[in-house]
Amino acid sequence: MKDVLKAIALSGIALATMPVHAAVITVTTLQDSLAGPSCSLRAAVQAASTDAVVGGCNAGEPGLDRIDLGPGVHRLTLTGANEDAGLTGDLDVSGDLQIVGSGAGTTFIEWDGAPNDRLLDVAAGATLEVSDLTLRRGLVAGRGGLVRVDGTATLRDCGLFEGTADFGGAVGLGGEANLTVERCEIASNLANGGGIGAGLSSTLILRGSQVHDNVSRAQGGGAVLGSFAALTIEDTEIADNRADDSRWGGGGLLLQGGSLTLRGSTLAGNSASDVLGNGSAVHPALDESGGAALSLRGAQVDIENSTISGNSADETLLGAGGILAVYSDVRLAHSTLVGNQSHRSLLPAVGATLARWDNDRPEAELHLTNSLVSGSGQQCAAAGAITGMGNRIDDASCGPVAGSLGAVTGLDPLLADNGGPTRTHRLLPGSNARDAGPASCLGTSGQPLTVDQRGVNRPQFGACDLGAIEIAPAASNTTITAATPDPSLVNSPVTVSIAVNGSGSAPADGQITVLASSGESCIDATSSSGGGSTVLFSCNLVFASVGPRTLTASFNGSSTHEDSVSTPEPHAVITTLTVGPGSLPNGTFSMPYSTMLSASGAGSSTPYSFVVSTGLLPPGLMLASNGALTGTPTAAGGPFVFSVTATDSSSAGVGGPFSGTRQYSITIARADQAPLKDIASPSTIPFDGSSSLSSSGGSGSGAVSFAVSSGGGACMIAGSSLTGIGVGNCTVTATKAADANHNPATATVEVSVLPAANLQISVDDGTGFALPGSFVEYEILVANAGPLAVTGARVQDPVPTGLSTVLWTCTPVQGANCPTASGSGGIDELVDLPVNAVLRFVYSATVTAALGETITHTATINVPAGTIETDASDNSATDVNVVAADGLLADGFEDPGAGASVVVGGR
Repeated sequence: MKDVLKAIALSGIALATMPVHAAVITVTTLQDSLAGPSCSLRAAVQAASTDAVVGGCNAGEPGLDRIDLGPGVHRLTLTGANEDAGLTGDLDVSGDLQIVGSGAGTTFIEWDGAPNDRLLDVAAGATLEVSDLTLRRGLVAGRGGLVRVDGTATLRDCGLFEGTADFGGAVGLGGEANLTVERCEIASNLANGGGIGAGLSSTLILRGSQVHDNVSRAQGGGAVLGSFAALTIEDTEIADNRADDSRWGGGGLLLQGGSLTLRGSTLAGNSASDVLGNGSAVHPALDESGGAALSLRGAQVDIENSTISGNSADETLLGAGGILAVYSDVRLAHSTLVGNQSHRSLLPAVGATLARWDNDRPEAELHLTNSLVSGSGQQCAAAGAITGMGNRIDDASCGPVAGSLGAVTGLDPLLADNGGPTRTHRLLPGSNARDAGPASCLGTSGQPLTVDQRGVNRPQFGACDLGAIEIAPAASNTTITAATPDPSLVNSPVTVSIAVNGSGSAPADGQITVLASSGESCIDATSSSGGGSTVLFSCNLVFASVGPRTLTASFNGSSTHEDSVSTPEPHAVITTLTVGPGSLPNGTFSMPYSTMLSASGAGSSTPYSFVVSTGLLPPGLMLASNGALTGTPTAAGGPFVFSVTATDSSSAGVGGPFSGTRQYSITIARADQAPLKDIASPSTIPFDGSSSLSSSGGSGSGAVSFAVSSGGGACMIAGSSLTGIGVGNCTVTATKAADANHNPATATVEVSVLPAANLQISVDDGTGFALPGSFVEYEILVANAGPLAVTGARVQDPVPTGLSTVLWTCTPVQGANCPTASGSGGIDELVDLPVNAVLRFVYSATVTAALGETITHTATINVPAGTIETDASDNSATDVNVVAADGLLADGFEDPGAGASVVVGGR
């Protein structure tokens, strides 16, 4: 490792981009030891420096050795400062070496406990490259609290924290030393002069880094102090550093002689304070304090595409919250100086942003071109000391030769991430700094500036913007966040929601066009805030056909952001079938049922098929696939609730088939029965008589019952037997009860109950013969055995053959009156007979019949019309006498003689 690797040539091509390592030494322990068996960091540095085995480390080799560190904290414990063999104290690098960690957040080198020395010491002629690790907690009375460089060092992707020294709290460069820092964070370091201290004729290159919260006491240069050094700072932010009670000021940077090139960088929030007067941000080299951002003394300085913002000088001699230039030649091009302040300066009329104290040195100049100076109060001192052209300066304190075009408008006061590696102040829409410069953007030496502080191309719209940034349409990203509903229905609106995210800020204007792959489109030019750098749009599409398509949103027309197109988003358009009719007719048991279902849907394809998807149809009905619902219900009941789903014939390619469902309810009513007939046998009965009731016809299984529906005073029913209980008519209703499938059925029959009586009659003359010419007498009894009285019963007894000279009388026997007391000839009387009444007729006549003839005497009684005879067998009586031929019997009566016969008539 002792010889510096110059170059390696292969096939005539120099390979300088990839270092070639003579040896790779892997550290295997976090302990600080030179003894084995493990390989410590200290032993590895020794092995590389001596090209010998040290502890558990393999030997280095001539050339560029490499030490690999894994994750962990490598703590130095072997105390003993000011020893240069690497045995104690810091790690001494005397050759060419790389130290590579696993990441600045995982690999650390620090002192254990109270720091005893710096961490790394790079000797003159040696080269050190450190990457992917953090150095922290070093302390030294001299130069470089963490790293001292007398040779050449490169620090990449690293952290430098908590170093303390007299000169260069983090890194101290000796005379003619070289340091390159790339993509590192340098913070919380303390020194009498400089977070990084660059000594006489040294070179410092600082790129892509963050230098913040470092403090310088006594000398100045909170972040960087250069003494006749060459400084190049690019794409770096130097923020919140302090030069406290310092002699020379320069809270951000103090340069005493030498040169500074500052490009694409930001100095913000730095401060300088000194009751004696020193400076805070950039500081050249005299005894006067000031310059919160830059204190420059006898220096050559070029500043391009940079921002100096919010720096503050307090109680300094010469003021200048931004730049203090003393006997220095300072040139700024396309830079922005905003909000810098100078408080309580010991000299009157100092500038809040710029101060130049060298009017007797014509070779010194503070010159601005195409830059912006903005803030409250007096911006420049002394008047007329600042020269320039094409600038925008908020007040006239910079003098007539400063090239001011007037105060700047539309400059965002917020220092923010507007893209690029550092924070900047963006130009708002309408700013008078936009496109206010020449067609060509030039640097401090007249060379073209092709990009701004953020790396955005200059110019954008034919003319340069003033200040550090060029406003270009920022990048935008367009996203379709939703298309609702999805899927959507044919001929129904779809709301497409779009978010446009602007890079660094929200688009100020522009419009969205949504285009469907099927040709439909919509536009929205009115956005709403989505928070942060996002704006929201929405518009509605309507599709007239089904099928899949893609939706693409295009953002354009913005004055602040580029056009962008979203990723195509799939969207499905479907249709839903409507099943009809809205309701179905109810049915009746055993009655044929027939109806037709239908379906419709915009964009759907016929034919449709129908199925019962839930529930059950009424028994006996069937749904055909064509929608015909037919059958004969075999059971009454319901409601029967079911759903019918219709499906169309659309292909899967358009998202089909499509369907729709409707729920139906059908009630099957009970049927009327067949005609029912009510039968009364007989239908006319006497009082107290009976009739047998029955029915025929009807349907179903319901029982039949009989009831008197009118005329209840005449009839009484028990079961199927009717009894006449009064005279009159009654209506008998037969009811066949309902069953599960039939309604009840009724029928009626009229039954007549007539008056009734049992009339009786008898006729008797007491003998069975008669003598010719004799007188005979008959007794005729008439009675009513009930059950009802009779009015107008007809008693008839015509004169029989063989009798003449008839006389009769009527005598009441019981409960009745004779209508006529006597009479002659045959009897033909209408009599009233209450129940159990008896009338007696005596009928006398002369026998005119000849000997041997028979006299047949018959008497009858008949009920009046409308009255039923309950026993007609005794409504007629006959008495038969034979006219005797000779002799008398011993008893005094005539004997009819031998061979004669006597017929005795009775009742």
